Amino acid sequence: MEHNYYYMMGLKPQVAPFTVQPLGDKFYVKNAYGLGEGLLVNGSVLLLMHLMDGSRDLLDIKADFLRRTGKLLSEEELRDVLWALDRALLLQNGRLQQILQQIETEIRDRGYLEPSHAGVVYPEDADSCRNFLVGADIKPKERALGVMVPHMDLRVAKETYWQAYGRLEGSYHLVIIMGVSHYFHRHPISFLPVGIKTPFGILEVEDSLLKRIVQRFGDWVFEDTVAYVEEHSIEFQALYVKMLWPKAKVIPMIVAHASTEFMEEVADFMEVILRPYKDDLVVISSVDMSHVGRKFGDPSSYDPSLTDMKYLELMRKLYYPEAYRFLWETDNITRIDGQYTNYLFGALLKRLGSAEGRLLDYRKYVEELTDSVVSYASLVFPVS
Repeated sequence: MEHNYYYMMGLKPQVAPFTVQPLGDKFYVKNAYGLGEGLLVNGSVLLLMHLMDGSRDLLDIKADFLRRTGKLLSEEELRDVLWALDRALLLQNGRLQQILQQIETEIRDRGYLEPSHAGVVYPEDADSCRNFLVGADIKPKERALGVMVPHMDLRVAKETYWQAYGRLEGSYHLVIIMGVSHYFHRHPISFLPVGIKTPFGILEVEDSLLKRIVQRFGDWVFEDTVAYVEEHSIEFQALYVKMLWPKAKVIPMIVAHASTEFMEEVADFMEVILRPYKDDLVVISSVDMSHVGRKFGDPSSYDPSLTDMKYLELMRKLYYPEAYRFLWETDNITRIDGQYTNYLFGALLKRLGSAEGRLLDYRKYVEELTDSVVSYASLVFPVS
């Protein structure tokens, strides 16, 4: 009965937002919310997915596929594709919407976000996790208004994380974690309305400030809560915040694809609500640097250091519009991460009066199996 559903109802199937990764002559496609197991498909199925945009019924899809490939699909073949997509949560339908709503409701009812990488990337118990995260003692220590740190796998990059976190002096009452969007994100920015569970306890959000943000921008800022479920750019920073400053409260946010005009508007407002906390505040930009090589669509890997260093120097000086424009004008050829996140990070630090930053560490991770390179760095921006 399920196989015949789309024919019986005469629906125009629409594929849900998805990610695609080339694997030889096949493609690994997965729901862009991070849900489901994903599918390994060939080019024909990938074409069918692009044709399923909600504007075509099944007869139209078959006709367009025939025009583009010269192959006539049987009804059974098309049903099998639809069935596989539905099971992998790759169709925009009532089933997917129900699952998304259920996840969001569970998060809100629970009051905190469960970790998705505990026990895999980092230990689940507090003592083991602390031993895993903490590096050698760094001196001299200093107060900072902002830090730029990786969200690279902690097993690879924890020394670079610690170059920033390990030198921060004292405690902080309020921490802003600015992450990037690795999953489908409807709105230009979002905020997480609940705390985050860590091995060191629940990192609580600063409700009073979140309420002011909602009053200013509207309830839509909470509508991308599902995007946080597996978002490591938020989760990894939450570990350090709760471990180092147990009493701190946090504002977790994702900057996905905002315009510069809107980011300036957000920075203006956040400066107003954050200025009373300036002496007890740190802003974290959770970003990686370049992504080059076969894994990311290049013919082969290469050294992205020159591009990285030019961008890092602009960010170090808080020339955030120039850093953003540099990536824009070069089509971000090395795929530097977090261009929107760093724009808002720079805009906010500039308004709050941060001093110029210092580059603490820069490294490259080489994945020989895929002939790919990911670079990452940490910077500190002292209180002026």
